[in-house]
Amino acid sequence: MYRRGEGLVKFVTVKIKIYVEFLPVPIIVVGAGLILYAIAGLITATAYGVHLLVLVLGMALVTTHQGATIDTGKKEFADFYWFWGLKLNHYRQNYDSLETIVLSQTRYSQAYGFVPRLHNQGQLYQGYLKIPGHDSLYLGRSKNKNKLHQKLAALAARLNLSLTDTTKD
Repeated sequence: MYRRGEGLVKFVTVKIKIYVEFLPVPIIVVGAGLILYAIAGLITATAYGVHLLVLVLGMALVTTHQGATIDTGKKEFADFYWFWGLKLNHYRQNYDSLETIVLSQTRYSQAYGFVPRLHNQGQLYQGYLKIPGHDSLYLGRSKNKNKLHQKLAALAARLNLSLTDTTKD
């Protein structure tokens, strides 16, 4: 991105951190419940070791997420997993240019139960950043197209890229 000011052209560095995906909401709720249980156990002064382990597990469930970073100044991108304040699998890769952000659609189907099967099916929308010479950088997914489209459009505007919508609806 370039910003003009008083006849000079300056390159503005943009470093973007993207929260790609957190754990599913029910797991985060369980993690919050474990944290509350552990705090109550620590206050009542019973079985400190067990309650500390439960607290650690709860914090891990609440804070774990998948993320990505894009640094236009250094021309590098990375994706990672965030666990307990540590970036795991944080591999930085350099790029020459960024191509486009793609919003795609896929169908999903889930079956529950044993004999009387319950089926859940629908559309799932996914976002990717295409980078020439590299695998696409995963930016997230949602069952709500508008929600994901807004997230990707904001990112495309910050990176000065086009947003390609390949969905059928």
